[in-house]
Amino acid sequence: QPKVVKLQSKTDWKTYLRVAASVLIVLSAFLLGKYQSNNLSPNEKNTAQVLALLEDNSASKRILAVTNAEKFTKKDTKIIEALINRLFFDKNTNVRVAAAEALFKFSSEILVRDALIKSLETDKSTSVQIEVIGILSKIQEKRAIKPMEKMLENEETPQYVKQQIKLNLSTLL
Repeated sequence: QPKVVKLQSKTDWKTYLRVAASVLIVLSAFLLGKYQSNNLSPNEKNTAQVLALLEDNSASKRILAVTNAEKFTKKDTKIIEALINRLFFDKNTNVRVAAAEALFKFSSEILVRDALIKSLETDKSTSVQIEVIGILSKIQEKRAIKPMEKMLENEETPQYVKQQIKLNLSTLL
């Protein structure tokens, strides 16, 4: 005849210890993160926010990030490099134009000037080209003369871009 055996729940302290340790780890990680975020200066927080927005999938948020980057008064290398990255590699033309405009503020940096010249040589978007041409002439970057002359000689360069080059090239010569 079958016999019914009652199972007694025995207290397994190891399980309680594991749960308590997990809760303690999660709580301490949360508190540590909160403590570290409070220790960031407002400028570091702004930099982190701009850098995060620059990587967003939405073009409008990337443009917002570029606009916010223009507000930086101090030359932040991370911000400048992120703007240059947007200038070269963003798939949205408006974001690339906004990045070029934002880089104008940091045009005293040789890194920025080199990036603008390289962009002029490589970007096929006419709106980006026109923006970069204007910036390079405003900052009187003489190294831009040769790339501009090459664009004038290129048959594929649209006529209105050539007109902009002619207008701005005279200020560089």
